[in-house]
Amino acid sequence: MLNFTIPKRVELFLWAITPALVTLLLFLLCTINKHIWGINSTMPLLPLIPVFYWGRVQASEMPLWFAFIVGILMDAVSGLPVFGLSALLYMLFLMVLNSRAHHLQKEGFMFIWWYFSMLLATLCLLQFVTMSIFEKHLYEISRIFLQWFLTAGLYPLFHKLFDRLYEKCQQRRWLLTHS
Repeated sequence: MLNFTIPKRVELFLWAITPALVTLLLFLLCTINKHIWGINSTMPLLPLIPVFYWGRVQASEMPLWFAFIVGILMDAVSGLPVFGLSALLYMLFLMVLNSRAHHLQKEGFMFIWWYFSMLLATLCLLQFVTMSIFEKHLYEISRIFLQWFLTAGLYPLFHKLFDRLYEKCQQRRWLLTHS
């Protein structure tokens, strides 16, 4: 039987970029063409969930430049008429989170979920206003609301999953650095 071991440095690097890989995976899931009627326009903003989670628990692993890149990719793939809007909003989302992240460390899950939901609602409202101004007519608020509702509703599931992944990352990284 073939036994393959990954060098410590490579494994440490892979654990360090796990948040980015998860975010990119959710970005792909969010942007692939779906054959379910109406889901493309109201698809939950899945990449914002790991941006929020890792921006809260380990800000160094979710830098602003990465949020910018995810936002630019989102704009490029989704074809929004205001190119760069998602990048700006994702960075703003992360900057507001970073300014309050140390306060969130002491809070329970319900408050964190509420905070995510309110921060997301603000982002969605800013997107609605900007799109309405740019398109010179009232953008569909029902789509924005449904997108907010679905994203906020999925947060607890991903939070639980990311808690486990974060624990695994921390344990493995500790073992690799202390062995």
